Amino acid sequence: MWCKASGFPAIGIVAPINYRGGALQMVLVALLQGKFSQDDLMVTMIKMTQAFEPVLAATLRDSVARDLERDLRLEQEEEFELALAADRERQQLAEEQAREFERQAHKHIQEQNRRAALREVVLAPEPGPGPGIAKIQFRFPTGQQTVRRFNYHDKIELLQSFVHSKGITDEFALIRSFPPRQLDDLEETVEQAGLVPSAQVLVAVESVSDDEGD
Repeated sequence: MWCKASGFPAIGIVAPINYRGGALQMVLVALLQGKFSQDDLMVTMIKMTQAFEPVLAATLRDSVARDLERDLRLEQEEEFELALAADRERQQLAEEQAREFERQAHKHIQEQNRRAALREVVLAPEPGPGPGIAKIQFRFPTGQQTVRRFNYHDKIELLQSFVHSKGITDEFALIRSFPPRQLDDLEETVEQAGLVPSAQVLVAVESVSDDEGD
């Protein structure tokens, strides 16, 4: 028997003992066996309670301290994880902003190059008046009007290049005034578009460039 009683009845009193390493073990601290009275039992229990009261208090303090330390560690770990997640989120946001900035910068450079190329369009010399020559008046959103002659067989693409040469680099549409019609087929000739012998063409732009030609 674990309490090693040699007589019966027997009552063993155990108490937790804090061994090295912080582990608590239950140890037999008192043993009543054979003939004993109720008073003997009460006296023994009171003595053991008094004797191990400091041990119990220390054990409770240690337990509370371990719980506090554990809670503090868990709280610190949680705060660390939250801070780490916030850092990752900030870094991800900064990378996305950097990529967007780079994309916008690249787009801006492409647009500037496109507009510069349009401004440098070189047209063939304007044909003189005569048979097979159409006289077209261009009206810009600013109210400016410009007249130029084109061959009947010139394509609408050439009219578009002429508008670009006037400094307009925004998206625009060419619209014949009468009868109204949008000239969106760049392969169509001036004659096929009904611009002979003369016509007025409206230049409708999405936004007028500050550097639009005079």
